[in-house]
Amino acid sequence: MGSELAERNRFRIAASPMKRRLGTMEEKTDKGWVKNMESEKLQLFEDQQIRSAWDAENEEWLFSVTDVVRVLTEQPDARRASTYWAVLKKRMLAEGANQLLTTCKQLKLKAADGKRRLTDVATTRQLLRIIQSIPSPKAEPFKLWLAQVGAERIEETIDPELTIDRALETYANFKM
Repeated sequence: MGSELAERNRFRIAASPMKRRLGTMEEKTDKGWVKNMESEKLQLFEDQQIRSAWDAENEEWLFSVTDVVRVLTEQPDARRASTYWAVLKKRMLAEGANQLLTTCKQLKLKAADGKRRLTDVATTRQLLRIIQSIPSPKAEPFKLWLAQVGAERIEETIDPELTIDRALETYANFKM
């Protein structure tokens, strides 16, 4: 269980000086308005930055898809990650992921050069689906983790007592 906990803790909010409070704002996207984007933060995965923004209206994080693609496919720069994402979108459309791709939004996030540029962003659920389509050795830990979590949830549906046992075990591990 310790290694599972370590795997889950790979995703954490960065305590970064680049963390910036944006205040309440509305941002126009090609899909409409995203309201109350209150904050923008850098997230870390294996010490690599993933830009993200909090959507207060929907109470969920939105993550830069190209940043995740860059990290998981080990692309050397944002341009190549963007190209990879464009090819991946075409492949996903062929797989029938039309709904997923049409619900992805675009927000202006701060780029490496300090300018704010439109960037494809996805919710956690959307991002996990995108990761499943990335054929990369770095994506395998995500895929294995998703399979494990999915199996656990199915087991918990069959035997709800397992939910309580897992919660107690997680609490005991964090308390140490």
